[in-house]
Amino acid sequence: MVAGKNSLVNQPARDYIFMLVIMKSLYFIKMLRAPSVLLAVMALAGGAALGQMPGAAGTSAMNAAMIKLFGSNTGFSSESEFHVLDKAKKETTAASMNYALLDGKTRMEIDLSQVRSADMPPALVPTMKQLGMDQTIVISRPDRKVVLSIFPRAKAYAEIAMSKDEAVAAGKNYLITKAPLGKETIDGHPCEKDKVTLTGDKGDKLVTTVWYATDMKDFPVKLEMPSEEGSVVIMKFKEVKLVRPDLKEFEAPAGLTRYASGEALLDAMAKMQTNPTAKK
Repeated sequence: MVAGKNSLVNQPARDYIFMLVIMKSLYFIKMLRAPSVLLAVMALAGGAALGQMPGAAGTSAMNAAMIKLFGSNTGFSSESEFHVLDKAKKETTAASMNYALLDGKTRMEIDLSQVRSADMPPALVPTMKQLGMDQTIVISRPDRKVVLSIFPRAKAYAEIAMSKDEAVAAGKNYLITKAPLGKETIDGHPCEKDKVTLTGDKGDKLVTTVWYATDMKDFPVKLEMPSEEGSVVIMKFKEVKLVRPDLKEFEAPAGLTRYASGEALLDAMAKMQTNPTAKK
């Protein structure tokens, strides 16, 4: 999406919506160059180590790979934390979100005010809040080959079809190999610490350190992945509920206006701000 001469919102906000709606799933280190640091948060859905995954459909491939790390836990909900450390081990980005999985379908609830980063433009949060788009639900539906970006406060959502490459990537299988690294306790949970390598059918690999909680059906309560330029990505899952979420949690709520693209949704929200009496 390219901002036109008559764009109703500033470029950082438009870039943010473009990346949020169009990118399809969660992604990150390479995406930190973009104006929106929220992309980093969305790495939980599939792109936290995008730099390790070649190919045009890298974000969807990462989503499939990450889901494999949950093993037999195919349905759950949790709170999650996300941290990025630079090569000096200094935290550069931190965020929290709610995350749920159901048979390959993912749901993320993100509040932009919960993202902390020096890379975030100061005007981004107030701008998105004014548009009613600071709170977001992103639902990935590989079974329907679509991604929903839902903005509850704006009473609107965009439904975007996955490309052919993304749909294929979302269905990829990965060979999982583990090398034991010892035992540790994470947030009170006794864990087996493993070096885990996921290898795709074309040799693409994701290498991560995983802490599997032995008291929670080997749920991965912590993931740590090296990325480019010495950065480290850490994801932690808390308040995990190993209960299958209801399918309706992976649908757009009733009563919301549907838009066929992120640009259409953004422009509609901007028009509402300039003309509050206008109908969406």
